[in-house]
Amino acid sequence: MSKLPERLRSLRKNLNKTQKEMAKLLEVSQSTYSAYETGVYEPNSDTIIKIADFFDVSSDYLLGRIDIKATQAEVDFVNELETKGLDQLIHEYNLTLGNEMMDPKEERMLIRLMKAFMEEDL
Repeated sequence: MSKLPERLRSLRKNLNKTQKEMAKLLEVSQSTYSAYETGVYEPNSDTIIKIADFFDVSSDYLLGRIDIKATQAEVDFVNELETKGLDQLIHEYNLTLGNEMMDPKEERMLIRLMKAFMEEDL
């Protein structure tokens, strides 16, 4: 069963928006938007993206693939982190301390710190 209707309703209510306001924002009729919230219709991919952008959540969250209200950028970063690994990402991002590029020793210290933080059960 899709979590989309429940999440749409919850996100809309959290922002004190009406179905009519959401329909106008998405350029659909109020009855169509209402059908999204009841599960009668599912929005197309372009509409899902509009909704995700408006609520600042990922499309994966809207669709129930993840349960964390992360933005799409955060989901993309985690996916990239899992694919490439922390070491490679830190090196690719060319992180700086102040205005200075990190040297290899500083990169290693940051990697150790982040790995320790990521292994913690929060």
